Amino acid sequence: MSRPSLSRVLLALTAAVCGLLLPMVAAAAIPSTVLIEGALLSTGGGPAADGDYQVVVSLYTAQSGGQPIWTEGPMGMPIMAGGFTQVLGKYTPLPATVLAKLPETWLEIKVGSDPALQRAKVHSVPYALRAQVAEGLDCSGCIGVGQIDAQVLAAYAKTADLAAYAKAADLGAYAKSADLAAYAKTAALATVATTGAFADLEGAPDLSSYAQTAKLAKVATSGAYSDLSGLPVLAKVGVACGTGLVIKGVKDDGSYDCVKSMDPAALPPDGLDEISNNLLTNQFNELAASLKAPINIPDNNPVGVSDPVDVPDFGVAQGLTITADITNSDTASLKVSAIDPGGAKFVLWDKTAKGTAIKTSWPSPTKTVSGDLATWVGKNPKGKWYLEVIDTGFLNNGVDGKINSWSVSVATLSSKKVRSNGLFQAAGGFQFQIAQEHPVTCDASTFGYAYANDKDKALYICNGTGFFPLALDIPGTQNNPGKNCKDILTKMSGAKDGVYWVNGGTATAVQAYCDMTTNGGGWTLAARMVGNSYCHIDPNAVGTLTAPNQAGCAKLSDALIRGLYSDQFWLSCGTVTPSRWGKIDAIAKFNTNSSTGDKNMTWSETYGGATYSGTDDACCNFGDHNYHSPHIIYSIAKGYNGGNYTASWPGCYNNQQGWGQSGFLYVR
Repeated sequence: MSRPSLSRVLLALTAAVCGLLLPMVAAAAIPSTVLIEGALLSTGGGPAADGDYQVVVSLYTAQSGGQPIWTEGPMGMPIMAGGFTQVLGKYTPLPATVLAKLPETWLEIKVGSDPALQRAKVHSVPYALRAQVAEGLDCSGCIGVGQIDAQVLAAYAKTADLAAYAKAADLGAYAKSADLAAYAKTAALATVATTGAFADLEGAPDLSSYAQTAKLAKVATSGAYSDLSGLPVLAKVGVACGTGLVIKGVKDDGSYDCVKSMDPAALPPDGLDEISNNLLTNQFNELAASLKAPINIPDNNPVGVSDPVDVPDFGVAQGLTITADITNSDTASLKVSAIDPGGAKFVLWDKTAKGTAIKTSWPSPTKTVSGDLATWVGKNPKGKWYLEVIDTGFLNNGVDGKINSWSVSVATLSSKKVRSNGLFQAAGGFQFQIAQEHPVTCDASTFGYAYANDKDKALYICNGTGFFPLALDIPGTQNNPGKNCKDILTKMSGAKDGVYWVNGGTATAVQAYCDMTTNGGGWTLAARMVGNSYCHIDPNAVGTLTAPNQAGCAKLSDALIRGLYSDQFWLSCGTVTPSRWGKIDAIAKFNTNSSTGDKNMTWSETYGGATYSGTDDACCNFGDHNYHSPHIIYSIAKGYNGGNYTASWPGCYNNQQGWGQSGFLYVR
């Protein structure tokens, strides 16, 4: 038989159990035990593991329920290769007379602590059926004691007839002491003979040096480490600190000293201050305020007025606050709203209370009327925010009050910067950000921002309105050329007139003369014109310009002049008119092949105490399109004749002194 189970063994019985109901007579020749054989199977279907299993065997009168009529066990049952042979009745005799009266018998086996296996009905073996014949015999003509003649029993002794023989006196001859000498009297026996106690022995060995079991420590009999007293302190191996904790050490009692884990991967994004003793933080309160306030509020106007605030990329918001200072003749007629970059509207004030001023912040201490600013927590509020104010009351249909100021404050968890709350000491050195262009816009919010420009060899610091350079290498040298003289003057305030190295923004640097004092300074000498010389209109006539009054005629290349030029020129020609100043729209786009040009030149000139100004065709003033290849410089401000140049016009022209004058041209 088998009983399916996930956690217990299965039992199979052979037919050997079937002799269980064989009637047992009192004759000594018939055994009082029964042998059963079977197999014990595992839940997987194979034989159970070898070993000694504890079992309880019971007999019932029914397949289920009821009380057992006989039980034996628990008792050991050896298993080998899954098979077993077990003797029943060895410890608890089998009630043969009771079994013989039962209509049917069911055998139940329970292995260990598992539930009992399904009962099996007990059957007979073939020859055991013959015993049923003997039990069922009917007696016909049976003879009882009453039918036996007394004479037949005469040869047998009756109790009354034996009275004479059972008297002590009559037995005196047979029960003499001498005859019992080989037998000891109870009184003559030593005490130990009847008690069997070691303590009743005489001349027992001296065991005083041996410990009695009762007086031994428990460990002496168990041998278990845990039964020792005064155990040494050992770490409690196998004990865990718990989730999020790590072992700092071992305490005196052997338990673990557990602390919170400092795994950087488990560190919260805003945990920098906690692990740095509040010396470092990446949490900031950034402010973006209105640049236009104060702004008038239209009276009794359904459109109202709105003002933008451009919130930069401060980072992820941990909180967002809007603050406003608004005055009006009656704040109970105002509706104030904030509009986020996505177009969502937050109503801050809706005719909330009467008064003349609103000076508060939302959402704390004043709650919004509608919309939840907390929805921006965990997001980047970068973009344009608007404050909208509508005055629904009537005063004068003109102006009623002002938006004096308003701002958006963002509590950020920055991923872009870290602040030190103490003295920052870089023991290993410190390196500024390296860039060739300003990394950020210099304004009030970036005041103090600094970076190193490896192209300009300068350290730039934002002063709140613009970047101020601190030269790390002398500007205007061959190793650190300036783009032009104006660039050098910006980097080196107080620079003197003289020759410097410039490159016009290209990789090749040349020497050029810089005027650092006239009209604000920063002028780069582009050409030296000498009377009766044409070198200034020759694109190939390039030379070193060491001074505006040098004897030799020279000019910078046209390409370099275009690189040096920003938007201003300074032309001097002759001695009567000191100079002419002006601006050209874009010198790099001159069309010197055109008779009229495509860009204008505005100019002014001072002569005889009066200032003159005008607008000329830049082409005709700075290019000889008829007789020479395209170039930047021709010579003069008024040097054309109906748009045509004459090749015999050397030098530069001064309308007061005529042709053939010497002069110079500066650009910046």
